[in-house]
Amino acid sequence: MRQQNSLPTKQTWSFISHEMRTPLNSILGYAQMMLDDPQHELPEVQLARASAIIRAGRSLQELLNSVSRQELTIPELPMPNKGLQAQEEEFDLVTSIRSAIELIGPAARQKNIKIHHALPDESIFVAGKAVAIDHILLNLLDNAVKYNRDNGSIAITCEKNRRVVTVTVEDSGIGIPEEKLAHIFKPFYRIEDAKDDYKGSGIGLAVVRELASFLNGTIGVESSVHNGSTFWFALPLKNSTS
Repeated sequence: MRQQNSLPTKQTWSFISHEMRTPLNSILGYAQMMLDDPQHELPEVQLARASAIIRAGRSLQELLNSVSRQELTIPELPMPNKGLQAQEEEFDLVTSIRSAIELIGPAARQKNIKIHHALPDESIFVAGKAVAIDHILLNLLDNAVKYNRDNGSIAITCEKNRRVVTVTVEDSGIGIPEEKLAHIFKPFYRIEDAKDDYKGSGIGLAVVRELASFLNGTIGVESSVHNGSTFWFALPLKNSTS
């Protein structure tokens, strides 16, 4: 009997290529930092290995870009929340934010983008899946770097009240036209004016929206052309009641 639906769909391949790109950019960034070390402390063999990482990474990067370009017309996207286990776990949101900032650091430094943050000293515990938060944070920070200008800035805040915690990511980038804001969380939607200069598949924000919903949270954006963008998401605190 022929097995049905045994092969990954085009949408699945596009999602995989997108989710691989952000950690790949971090790997390439750290490898480039090794080569650019002003102290020249690394032995030659390690410098050669760093060069090999960059070559292999860029080859994979091109492959992922090719996959994304072929999938831009696909109308639907299987969202990752369907693959997450239902069991909740308690985790520290502040720790997740600090880890995401560290991961995106090399990409930001390549464009001389300064990252500022105002994070509480104490832990803030939320319930859900830490992997979902990691996806949200890395996608928002990756966009804040990608659509920013050289020598720009990113500001990250985390504030809580009695029931929810709100995280904001503000950048000094190109901004989004007001008439486009209602569409940017749709799968594969891309702003026409940005297509030539900024590579992307239009998947990331759709993923972010679905994951925020999976965590019983909300997400929003404020932006205007040439004035940057501010994305925010709010999550219920652990043991909060409505």
